Amino acid sequence: DSSGGAYASMSLQDVKRLANQGDPRAQYTLGRRYANGDGVPQDYRAAKDWFLAAAEQGHIAAQGKVAAAFWSGKGARQDYSKAYYWALLAQAGGDKTAPAIVMNSAARLSPAQIQAEQKQAEQWLHSHHIGKAD
Repeated sequence: DSSGGAYASMSLQDVKRLANQGDPRAQYTLGRRYANGDGVPQDYRAAKDWFLAAAEQGHIAAQGKVAAAFWSGKGARQDYSKAYYWALLAQAGGDKTAPAIVMNSAARLSPAQIQAEQKQAEQWLHSHHIGKAD
């Protein structure tokens, strides 16, 4: 369950322990807690950092959250290239919010930036055995 169902009911201490051990579902859950101020002070930067840790391991919903953070500038410096990259990854995994971020970010990027981010996303997907191989 990518939403972290069982993790949502765990104590903050247990979620943090698992997140620090590299569990992407716990990292995503911790990101949500920081984003929502659930049992911790609301902290968009900490939320983005935990979402990013999970996203780098292929957690699709976390990839969408990272894309949204870079798009909105919440918890990260606004960066349409990074928003586009992470949204491409999330979209490839089936995230429902990602296509809008892909489209809206692309409108703010040059063709060269779009091509560079697409190439990087394809390399990531290939190295993680997601999507079609060339």
